[in-house]
This record gives sequence, structure tokens and C-alpha cells, in this order.
Amino acid sequence: FKILNDKFQVRPLQSNDYGHGHTKLLSELTTVGEVSEEQWVQQFTAIKRSQCYYIVVIEDRRTHELVASGTLMLERKFIH
Repeated sequence: FKILNDKFQVRPLQSNDYGHGHTKLLSELTTVGEVSEEQWVQQFTAIKRSQCYYIVVIEDRRTHELVASGTLMLERKFIH
């Protein structure tokens, strides 16, 4: 975790972030649809297992609501 200031911190996405508003946050960018917590956890687990994505979030330290998200994607290649 990296504390940005007294209000926000940066941290990796966690398996309980469905309840902290992750799908609500994503819906500000695109259509998310109806995603149950079970479906979200299954997708979270698959993403973590793939070891190709590293997702970080910025969390409001007082409310624990997510206010931003970013993804680093590692692409495995034969070149470069």
C-alpha cells in the first residue's frame, strides 16, 4: 500500500473489492452489466492466476470506496 495523503492510498486490487465499488467505478468508463459478487470473484481469481495483469486501485481511506483503477498488462512475446 502506498499512502498518497490523509485521504487516499494506492494498493493492488483485492478479492473483496466488489464490495468497495469496483464495478461501479468501471461503469463510469463502459457498460458493465449485471455482475454478481460470485462472478466478480471468479473473474478476479482468473485474472490473478493468469499473471498477465496487475491491477491497482486508489481507495478513499475513510470510506474504503474505490475512486480510480489502473491496469498494467504484461504481454508475453518472442521478440524484444
